[in-house]
Amino acid sequence: MSKKDVPAMISAAGWISSLVDGLYKDLVAKGATPEEIHSLVTNGGALPIGKIGDVLMDVISQMKNIFQLAISGDRTTKEVIQSGKYDRLNKNVDSQNFPMRPGRGHSTIQIIDFGYEVSTKEALVEAKKRGLERPDYEDALFFGEQFPDKQRERPIVFLHEPWLGPSGDLGVLVLYGYSVKRLLNLDWLDNDWYRGYMFAFARK
Repeated sequence: MSKKDVPAMISAAGWISSLVDGLYKDLVAKGATPEEIHSLVTNGGALPIGKIGDVLMDVISQMKNIFQLAISGDRTTKEVIQSGKYDRLNKNVDSQNFPMRPGRGHSTIQIIDFGYEVSTKEALVEAKKRGLERPDYEDALFFGEQFPDKQRERPIVFLHEPWLGPSGDLGVLVLYGYSVKRLLNLDWLDNDWYRGYMFAFARK
């Protein structure tokens, strides 16, 4: 073993120890006894690695779709949109219809891919079950500015409180992306969303 491998091994060992210690404390806090936790490695000597791995992979997958937004209320909608550098923009997305409301700090957005066609109501119900909330329309504007490449994967729907259009239609902001172009659009809520869409919700 080369000397340069030693620090890496020590670092990895420390990370693993920290992870195991954190999991142990969390399981105890959730009501598991030390004996039950110990039985994971003593009952037959077979730790259910596969099941634990599935859970951790699910966590890793979720973390890839969690984004921290820097929110600032001292900029106008026009300024944020211009900073987003879109190739196309729905003409109704402006400072009059979507005024930037006062607010500073951060917003945490989680992207969900349901993998099937879903109505707006169904998406909101499922999000609530997962402990998520409706985003604000500002979240869509800041997301497009700060994470411009994410929308190139699939369209991202922000189910904020809908905007009432002049014809009585209700619309929400949707980020579309292609290999060379990005679009900030306004889509109506009267149709189901096909399986190609992803949805952005706010974490509490």
